[in-house]
Amino acid sequence: MPKATALKNSPPRIREAGQRQRIENILRQRERLIVEVQALSTVEGCAESARKAQQLLTRWWAKADWKAREELLRVAAWVIRVEATGLA
Repeated sequence: MPKATALKNSPPRIREAGQRQRIENILRQRERLIVEVQALSTVEGCAESARKAQQLLTRWWAKADWKAREELLRVAAWVIRVEATGLA
């Protein structure tokens, strides 16, 4: 059974705990990516990529629901990874 379906069929207390854990994980990942963006912004030639990733994690973040925030995290991580690969 898929995880989402399993949570839907769980008692409310378990669903709430699962949702809370998911949100905490999202917030932790955002904090980690913000640190990476700050480090990237200090590297010469990476300012534009860092700015775009930062916008995803701040400007667009504020308007997004949790599902959309997960997607913003994926895209920001991709931008950082592509830029880091170019530096190697």
